[in-house]
Amino acid sequence: MAKRPWKYWSPTFQADTVCPMNPVWPWGGHRRFAYDLVRWMRPARVAELGVHWGTSFFTFLQAVKDGRMAATEVVGVDTFEGEDHAGHYGPEVFDTVNRIIAESFPKQQIRLHKSLFCDALPHVADESVDLLHIDGLHTYDAVSEDFETWLPKLAPEGIILFHDVAPGTGYGSSEFWKELSEPPTPRSPSTTRGVWACSSRRGIPACGSCDRSASKTRSLSTPTSLAPSGPSSRSATSPAWPTNAPRASASRAR
Repeated sequence: MAKRPWKYWSPTFQADTVCPMNPVWPWGGHRRFAYDLVRWMRPARVAELGVHWGTSFFTFLQAVKDGRMAATEVVGVDTFEGEDHAGHYGPEVFDTVNRIIAESFPKQQIRLHKSLFCDALPHVADESVDLLHIDGLHTYDAVSEDFETWLPKLAPEGIILFHDVAPGTGYGSSEFWKELSEPPTPRSPSTTRGVWACSSRRGIPACGSCDRSASKTRSLSTPTSLAPSGPSSRSATSPAWPTNAPRASASRAR
């Protein structure tokens, strides 16, 4: 597969017209990195566990739309009722997410599962998810379960994004990430809560952190490898990690 250079885009996020708080919510500072990642990967399927208002979900969709990835499917799973960390809420959140889809992304391939994460498992084929974002309840047990149950869904050279795993968050997700990524990876930028990534399902060894702020500048921690370990069995995804790209990933604002 031909190598693709990493490009830093300057997107307009259409969902902000309905949710103007997206840029300042916890995931807001990671949107441009996530957008660039999807534009570079050109994944066949993206799956997100924990949609809430859709700050990250619509970032993925914006990249898919702008990149004219007509065949790419974006899957979102959430009860849309909330939980202890995100808070509990009524039907207005789910209604807003559907409104944004109808107004801004009517032609994209989207599946929303209004359910627990585990209940959506039968609806997603094994080894079919190129980019998996885990951003549900942040207890250690919950994140561990999300990772273990959804790992079989990851494509052989897929990438997993975790949110709220930076040191000092106080969440169990941070402790789980610490164990998963030992030896310890560099600390994420102090302006974020930490969106981190693992690359390659085989062993999950390649981990790292980085962030691209909402401005045109970017803040990078000490680089670590996030490159896929070899050619993907799915030709549409995961070319060799470009030399001009951030060497890791990280964030949690929905």
